[in-house]
Amino acid sequence: MSEFISRGRVQGISLKAVRAFVESARLGSFKASADWLNVTPSAVSHQVKALEDYLGVLLFHRGIREVRLTPQGERFAERAMEGLRMIDQATTEVLVASKRQSVRVAVAPFLATRWLMARMSDFEVNHPEIELEVIATTQAGNVDDPDVDIMIRLGSEPADTQNYECLFRESLTPVASAGLASRVSEPADIARLPLLDVATRPGEWEYYLDQALGLTGPRPHKMAFQNNSPAVEAAIGGMGLTLADPLLIRDELDSQRLVSVGHSIRGNSAYWLVFAGHALANPRVQLFVTWLRETVAAEPLLQARTE
Repeated sequence: MSEFISRGRVQGISLKAVRAFVESARLGSFKASADWLNVTPSAVSHQVKALEDYLGVLLFHRGIREVRLTPQGERFAERAMEGLRMIDQATTEVLVASKRQSVRVAVAPFLATRWLMARMSDFEVNHPEIELEVIATTQAGNVDDPDVDIMIRLGSEPADTQNYECLFRESLTPVASAGLASRVSEPADIARLPLLDVATRPGEWEYYLDQALGLTGPRPHKMAFQNNSPAVEAAIGGMGLTLADPLLIRDELDSQRLVSVGHSIRGNSAYWLVFAGHALANPRVQLFVTWLRETVAAEPLLQARTE
C-alpha cells in the first residue's frame, strides 16, 4: 500500500471529496447528500467538481433536481463505496477496542483452567484498574478480531502474523494411575498399555514413543477425548495412560492420583503469545504482557522451557 501511494496514483485525493461523491451517488442528489453530511449543497458540488478535475473524467450528469452517474462514475462509485465501508469498519473496530477498559485474552482451555486463572489474582491486586477477561478456546483465533487483545495458542509457530513470541515450550510426560503404573517395569511396557488419545492432538503418542523410545509406526489407542481434561480424569480412573504437561497436572502428581511412568520430553508444540494488531500500543495490554512474562520466568517448572 505504501508503495502504491508513494507513486502518486492516489496522492492528492480528498477523502471529503470521495465521501461527498459517494453520498451523492447513493442519494442521487447534491442537496440530499449535503443534508446527510450536514454541509451546504454548494460545498458538495465543489467537492465533486474537484474530484472530477483530479480524475479527469465526468462522474455525474447534472440535472435540475438530481444527478445521474456516468459510466465512469458508476465504476468509481462501486469501488469508492467499498473502500469507505472498509474505512468505516476499521475505524469502528479500533474505537471499540480503544475505549474498552478490559484486556481480553483467548487461551487454550487446559492452560487457562490449570495455570493462568490460578495466578490472575496476583495481577488484579497489582492492577485493580484493569479488568481481565479470559476466553478459553481451542480455536486459533483471528488476529484482526477487535474483541480479543491477546491469544495464547498451543501449537506450531504462528503463520498468520509477525506479532508473536514464544511464551514457553510444551513438555510431555506419560502418566497413569498408581495401579496401572505398577504394570510398567521397563519403558517399552508403555506401548503395550491402553493409550488415551486427545482428538485435538493427533499423532501425539506416536511422536512421544518415537522420540522417547525409538518406537515408530501407528499405535492402537483405547479411547479418544475431545480435550485434555477428560483424558486426565480417565487416566486417574485407571482407564489408560495419557500424555500431559507436568506444569498442568501438578496437583494430580503431588497427590499421587497420577504417577509418571516415563521421562518427560519436549513436545513439538509451544504456547505462543500472539498480539492482535490493535493491541500492540495498548498500555493495559502491555502491563498484562509484562506481568505474564515475569510470571513465566518465576515458574520453576518453566525455567528451561522459554527458548
